[in-house]
Amino acid sequence: MAKFAIITYAKSFDKKNNIFCIGGMETYIQDLAKLVLSKGHKVEVIIPSDDNFKVTVDDIVVRGIVLRKRWYESIYQALYNYAIQEISTSQDRLIVATELLGIKAYHKQVIAIQHGIGFDYPYQYQASIEKKGRVVARFFKFLRCYIHVKRFSNYRNLVCVDYNYINWYRTLDTIWKGMKVRVIPNYTSNFIDKEKINEKLDQREKIKIIFARRFVECRGTQMFVEISKKLLLQYDNIEITFAGDGELKHLIESTFEDEPRVKLTTFNPVDSVVFHYHYDIAVVPTIYSEGTSLSLCEAMAAGCLPVVTFVGGISNIILDGYNGLMCYPSEEDFYEKMQYALAMPKENFNRMVINARESVECSFSIRNWQQKWADLLEI
Repeated sequence: MAKFAIITYAKSFDKKNNIFCIGGMETYIQDLAKLVLSKGHKVEVIIPSDDNFKVTVDDIVVRGIVLRKRWYESIYQALYNYAIQEISTSQDRLIVATELLGIKAYHKQVIAIQHGIGFDYPYQYQASIEKKGRVVARFFKFLRCYIHVKRFSNYRNLVCVDYNYINWYRTLDTIWKGMKVRVIPNYTSNFIDKEKINEKLDQREKIKIIFARRFVECRGTQMFVEISKKLLLQYDNIEITFAGDGELKHLIESTFEDEPRVKLTTFNPVDSVVFHYHYDIAVVPTIYSEGTSLSLCEAMAAGCLPVVTFVGGISNIILDGYNGLMCYPSEEDFYEKMQYALAMPKENFNRMVINARESVECSFSIRNWQQKWADLLEI
């Protein structure tokens, strides 16, 4: 029996309520831990904490550790230094839940996970409109690229969730022979039967649109609020649902408080595919910071037509016009794609939905993901 340790952010676990927080990385951690357990091995998720604790959540042991760190190192470097001491045999592994922890981990039994480029955001300040402001913004973009290239070299083994990151890295540096870099895309753990999807497509009357993302700027929340206002004025037969939570929830509430065709709700992430089944079009208007989107894969598995932007790992999933519609991350372009989707002949719409479902079943299923991780971990 091998021992596996996964280290991650303290904020990934709510120790007050003994639950993992909601997020793609947190879901990834739990599914990876469950895979290790299913193979008969031990696994612990270890986080820094202000008190020592040990709890079990869905058979996954979560341990909080009070750490003493040297003045020149980060709390996560101290966490790594602690956890690596528990790796005692050649079969044991230490998994860094995200390379953004910013630690140096050269040990050959350490695997870090890269969840997508998170610093590809556009200039956001008024000063960037001026020439001087643009120069400063470009310098900081270059600096972030340099930092991430250096961070990449902190690990001997790296798993990326999309090809976009590796292609970006290769434009700036070389992946040397001694570096083991693999792509294991995100996944969906459930599928709606094709018969049920065909049944939904045949019975469609109103077009139900779902935005199921965190309500934050990078996920295009504000942009889709503006697009929704235009769509509601133009089309009588649509209904729009915002599902989730986040800092821009108040914007959705205040904008659509008197609009009965807009709904605001939440759902349990484990029920995502079943939840999406009740909708026709799933929008993913990401502006920046995206890997291979879990919510996109789940929407496709549920029989939704995806309308997306070609940001990050999304371009690894969607072929424009085959299994979804894809456009530049701007309000104007996304609005035009939504108009195209709503005016599409039924046979074209249905064909694209079926293609989307088959795409994720072939390439983005949890079975494929589990097999690739099992091969990598040699379990």
